[in-house]
Amino acid sequence: HRVIVDLLIDQIEFANVIVLSKTDLTTEKEAAEVEAIIGALNPGAKIQRAVMGNVPLKSVLGTQLFDYDKAENSAGWIRELEGEHTPETEEYGISSFVYQTNQPFDAAKLWEFFNSEQDFSGVLRSKGFFWVAANHSVAYEWAQAGGVSNVHTSGIWQAAMPKEYWADLEDPEPEKGPNWHARFGDRMQQLVFIGQRMNEAAMRARLDGSLLDKDLAAGSSENWMKLHNPFPEFSMEEAAA
Repeated sequence: HRVIVDLLIDQIEFANVIVLSKTDLTTEKEAAEVEAIIGALNPGAKIQRAVMGNVPLKSVLGTQLFDYDKAENSAGWIRELEGEHTPETEEYGISSFVYQTNQPFDAAKLWEFFNSEQDFSGVLRSKGFFWVAANHSVAYEWAQAGGVSNVHTSGIWQAAMPKEYWADLEDPEPEKGPNWHARFGDRMQQLVFIGQRMNEAAMRARLDGSLLDKDLAAGSSENWMKLHNPFPEFSMEEAAA
């Protein structure tokens, strides 16, 4: 169900060398602005300008630059989640930020935020993981590039699994880790936003406003299950795929 923009973004985020072609048809400022945007999406990539498709062969062939493990974690959004913040490019208004909290989202409010063109003004790329009170066992994955976005279920939070299954997981004792919440366990909102002239303060305020009402959040989670959830249900078939 992927669309072409997903493929293009994945190629940019996974590459170690990116060729910026037709630079003879742009101004220096336009070319530099595109480079800055690409640099935000993939800070580790080498960018090679080309005119009429001509590039030095040694810059794209036999570079010995490709490393799968590094490429797998080269995307700007992954680096942001890991705390490797990419400095803002003030000249072109390019910036990034991470929204992170343990508190649950109100699914209906978050859905409205995700589908608001006004709130996403200037956002080039956003991605991450989140959870909603209405189905608090499911880990959702959000992905957006330009005007295209999607949400799918990524799996089940470890805290939602019976403890007898933890021994087979990568971290059999997650409750001893620094990110474990006394009530919510490993459930975490981690959303990265990369954009140009974004209004970070307004976006953070909207995300804060999409969290579950404090009184409801402090109450029994059984009441949360009655809330409307427009996001997809978890599918074992999808998880296996």
